[in-house]
Amino acid sequence: MSSKRTTIECTVKRSKNNRWNVSVNKDKLGQVDSLTEVTDLLYENGYKVYAYRRRPSASGKHGFVANCLKFNPKKEDV
Repeated sequence: MSSKRTTIECTVKRSKNNRWNVSVNKDKLGQVDSLTEVTDLLYENGYKVYAYRRRPSASGKHGFVANCLKFNPKKEDV
């Protein structure tokens, strides 16, 4: 693994309209309908999802924390 990659925790929370809010370091990336789309949104913004961990909020809403690897999408080999 390259030394330039860093692990980041991304938060994924369920909103009132039953969509998933995605944020990284408290900066909102967007809102999507499914967890599959969450993974796609994170990847498009340079984050590879390593694992999701369930983390409900204090109010009882469903939520997840995604452990991600930050990468530069332009330089990444496919």
